[in-house]
Amino acid sequence: MAENQSVHRKELEKKVIESDIARSKWGQILGFIIAIIGLIGAVVISIIGNAWAGGIIGLGTLGSLVGVFMYGSKERQVPKDNEAAKQ
Repeated sequence: MAENQSVHRKELEKKVIESDIARSKWGQILGFIIAIIGLIGAVVISIIGNAWAGGIIGLGTLGSLVGVFMYGSKERQVPKDNEAAKQ
């Protein structure tokens, strides 16, 4: 009975990990697409003649990418800190 539960638990953990990896990949792909669209939009608006608006859109796009990267880096470090505190 315990062996069956162990196998079942391992299968569930494997599915959760695979799901997390898939969501992470999709998040990176969609984030990249949004960033490219934002930067291309900023360049097009700047070329059309509204440099201020293009600059604001470009800085907003880059700023949001940096913010998401920093938030993700901080979130990855939190579990490591918690594990060290438990030991």
